[in-house]
Amino acid sequence: MRVVYQCEVDPFCQRVLAKHWPHVPRGGAIESIDFTSLGVGTVDLICGGPPCQPASVAGQRKGGADARWLWPEFLRAVRELRPRWVLAENPPGVLSVGHGRWFGEILRELAEGGYDAEWNILSAADMGAPHLRERVWIVAYPRECGQRSIFQYLDWSQLQSPDVGGDGEIRPVADAERGNGAGRATGAIPEPEAAERVQEVNPTGYRSQVLRGTLAYAGGRSDEWWGVEPDVGRVAHGVPARVDRLRSLGNAVVPQCAEYIGRLLMTAAIQDGAR
Repeated sequence: MRVVYQCEVDPFCQRVLAKHWPHVPRGGAIESIDFTSLGVGTVDLICGGPPCQPASVAGQRKGGADARWLWPEFLRAVRELRPRWVLAENPPGVLSVGHGRWFGEILRELAEGGYDAEWNILSAADMGAPHLRERVWIVAYPRECGQRSIFQYLDWSQLQSPDVGGDGEIRPVADAERGNGAGRATGAIPEPEAAERVQEVNPTGYRSQVLRGTLAYAGGRSDEWWGVEPDVGRVAHGVPARVDRLRSLGNAVVPQCAEYIGRLLMTAAIQDGAR
């Protein structure tokens, strides 16, 4: 995949993006961007995470009544560019905020634009991290493409979420416990008050455990910190832009989760081309 455009309003995060993608153009506030200038139908994938604060269980959960609810702008980009794929990320609270009303609105707008959608929950623990950091991943595609489910390629047996029982033994999480909040919406436009169709998220759906500094994971234990996760350094002093860095990490997704979803998309694209 080749990045052709970025949208980010935070100055520090813009600098991070510029460091890693110095030649990619980027805009600021999404409300001011005319996405048609990129060329309708020329973009294969739009991916992003509309601000999570209006849906997070750590906030006031106002949904669309919160000024930071930028889902309408994200969906405007989808309507203006008509990509082959849409990938959006949010905390699990997006499924239940407003008793499911606002998630119903997201599905409605996608359906009105001719897109079918599906969603599932992946956590950092699924990638082997010693913490949950669950996120809902929404994948959408034009209805006329006849695309089958992306998440049919998701192989839970290859992921690493553990279940630590009362006896201290580490066991893989049972398949019946996986995929809380998973679903698919095709064809019909869901009603805004479709709360009964949106499964409440069970916060214990995925479980991981750190036992006295020893990382526990399915298949064994390791005395080493998760190999690809750096020390955040919350009490470090003298680190340049430490507060900005911590805020950026807090707002970010675990890259391994995003990569895994990207690989599912690539697998589906290859299978689609073979049919």
